[in-house]
Amino acid sequence: MSNLAGIDLGTTNSLIAFKLVQPEVVTADDNRAPERTLTPSVVAWEQNGFVVGEKARNQSVANPEKVVRSIKRLMGRDFDDPNVQEHLSQFSFKVTQHSEGAKNSISVWLDGKEYQPGDISAEILKKVVQNAQNYLRKQNRESQITHVVVTIPAYFNDKQRHATEQAIYKAGLDPIELLSEPTAAAISYGFKPDESDVVKTILVYDFGGGTFDCSLITAVENRFIESGKAGDLWLGGDDIDSQITKFVLKQVAQEWDIDIDSLIEKMPESQRLRFMRELSESAEQAKISLSGSNSAHIIPNTPLIDEEGMVVPVDVRITREQFEKMIEPMIDRTIAICLDALKFSDYPLEAIDIVLMVGGSSQIPLVQRKLRESFGKEKVVVHPRPMYAVAEGAAIVAASGIQKVITVGRDYFIELVDKPGHKIIERGEQLPVSKKHTFTTEADGQCLIHLKFFTSDQVSENINHREKNERIGDMWLVLDQPYPKGTEISLTAELDEKNSSLHISACLKHNPSVKLSTSFLRGNRDQITNERLEKLLEDINKDLILTEYGVKNISQIAAEIVRISQNMIGKDGTVILERKMEAEKKLRELQMISSRDNRQVQYYISTFKMVLELCPFLLSETQKSQMQDLVEKLQKAKEEQDLKDIQTYCQQAQVELENLLSSESRSSSLIQLILFTIEAIEIANHRDQTQANLMSSKLGQVLNAMERGNEDDANILLRELLPYVEHWVSQDREGSKIYTGIHS
Repeated sequence: MSNLAGIDLGTTNSLIAFKLVQPEVVTADDNRAPERTLTPSVVAWEQNGFVVGEKARNQSVANPEKVVRSIKRLMGRDFDDPNVQEHLSQFSFKVTQHSEGAKNSISVWLDGKEYQPGDISAEILKKVVQNAQNYLRKQNRESQITHVVVTIPAYFNDKQRHATEQAIYKAGLDPIELLSEPTAAAISYGFKPDESDVVKTILVYDFGGGTFDCSLITAVENRFIESGKAGDLWLGGDDIDSQITKFVLKQVAQEWDIDIDSLIEKMPESQRLRFMRELSESAEQAKISLSGSNSAHIIPNTPLIDEEGMVVPVDVRITREQFEKMIEPMIDRTIAICLDALKFSDYPLEAIDIVLMVGGSSQIPLVQRKLRESFGKEKVVVHPRPMYAVAEGAAIVAASGIQKVITVGRDYFIELVDKPGHKIIERGEQLPVSKKHTFTTEADGQCLIHLKFFTSDQVSENINHREKNERIGDMWLVLDQPYPKGTEISLTAELDEKNSSLHISACLKHNPSVKLSTSFLRGNRDQITNERLEKLLEDINKDLILTEYGVKNISQIAAEIVRISQNMIGKDGTVILERKMEAEKKLRELQMISSRDNRQVQYYISTFKMVLELCPFLLSETQKSQMQDLVEKLQKAKEEQDLKDIQTYCQQAQVELENLLSSESRSSSLIQLILFTIEAIEIANHRDQTQANLMSSKLGQVLNAMERGNEDDANILLRELLPYVEHWVSQDREGSKIYTGIHS
């Protein structure tokens, strides 16, 4: 059906294909001749909106800061990711932290407007779909494309997969599947339903514009079984271009004896960006030329000007020998990654039937030569359509009943109180996978659980011998009521990389009917809400001495915030404004509780209420009236969150309390002793319940004797009570805390 299509959403180029009888790659008039199949993954902004493809690419030199390229490298990434920070200087467009996203989410800027990487990818998807619909219309096969298979690197983590899925929804499409690029290439090459008994083990070597991936796949008829995969998401044609660019700058610096980095840095920004963009374009052309020539010249049009205003000529010749020496370490790394995938899969080298090369960078002669040396000349095959293989495979999957067995690409971990990395899903397991785990709450009265998830980059660990964990998201679980320490929580982790990202469900182990509210946070506006909640809870635990009532009250508000945020984001990533406003209101309420002003308000309200309730017989009518009036005013100011009134009435309350306690009257001394006793009871409550109960009983007897006017009994009871009070008020106060962790 022509409403189904396969899309290769590439770093450098994107393309779309159908499978009717045979896979058919779409052409478009505005794509580059002669094939007109590749749509550059480049987005620019004009007065009437976005422009995508060749038209946007043509603006790269004239207005590089207004053109976004290689956006795939930023999908699902954190701003403080070391790789992002390392590559920032290579982006001609502005990249920042998102102003309204989570603290680590990324924004790109076009014409002064802020966009998420998924917004840009969505425009590329819209463009290739538009190309396809125009293509169908010309062939009198008009149809509305609604469902797509979109390919992604095999080594994408969960957060990057989710970002791609949201981009598909933003483009107005429904994802049939997110298909691994090497698997798509293998399907394109090995889909031969007529050869029923032919079994081939294929090592797919996919060296593209922005990423390198490899997968080990067994193909028979229409069945494709994946045994393992590995990759490097920062190794591709862009990085080769960058190496050529560095080579050129080094040659110019040596020839003219100049500090070229300083010179470029001092250029006007627009001129600097234009020069670097032209240099990169020239480097890319040289790379392509060197596949068929022994040398190439790199000559950008924008001049390099020295500090005296003189033109510094940039005309550098690069030989194929220099080029190959430069990129050989990159190729060696790709081979090491392939060997890592084989080692993990327990496949000996001789078990491989075919090493299938796809992707633009696979067409470099040195790449092909090195692979033949490593895996055997007879096994290495360049796909007959290396630039189209991935899109063709996606189209075959979209149109037919391909049977696939896919494996998990990375280990998935959860952070626990007693174990920073508890594995919940293991690399190499067959999908779909569902794993049950049991955890326990860390404290009495706990009703919130905060989970942090991450994946490990085993390729970096195995090849670079450097541990690298990537945070993929957070989740808050809300218990239906406070539970005792050690309450068992049953957590199920489900992963089906074909149809969705990591999914977590949870319930009470002893009562599975009690389902826990869950929502995965991956950097959208809902995560900001929960980041603010996390910070507020940290501040409350650090600054406040909480009673059990305080813990319960704060936990209830926090649980409401979590529930609201779990329904704040639509499936395309847009914010539901009404829910956002509800969450903001609850956050302000919690912030009020944690503020110094609120603590003062609560202190005076509770102190005056205790005095009025416990010993009104020690107060004059005027004192009672003033205290009751202040309690009402303070409560109203607190409810209305009126900071000016709060500060005014707190000052008045401070004067009233000082007058009450500073008098030399016996009533004043007794009230002060009563307040000290209340404080001692609160402290003892957390350490020695027996003594707390004893003091509480004695205080009741003292107050009873005072109210009856029996001073002798009151004095005897006070002398018995005083040593306990003196002991406990000298102790450091310990309050309850808000706990959100779990144990294994």
